[in-house]
Amino acid sequence: MAIYKILLPKFERYKNKKLVILQVYTSSDKHGFGDIEIYTTDNQPFEIVEIKHNIPIDKYLIFDIAKKIQHIKIDRIL
Repeated sequence: MAIYKILLPKFERYKNKKLVILQVYTSSDKHGFGDIEIYTTDNQPFEIVEIKHNIPIDKYLIFDIAKKIQHIKIDRIL
């Protein structure tokens, strides 16, 4: 999150974008798309970062993310 605070004002890619305040989660992301979210000025998701620690990435995790974003255009998902 801290690195995005530095990157946003310095790169043209992030011009007119806003970083959503990091939320504390105790379960799966119910109200957002990922752990770090950058939105356009008209509140459309622009870049989403999902962070996992000691959790293997498997097909179920990928399918869950794909289902969450199936009707949303997001420029980049990391």
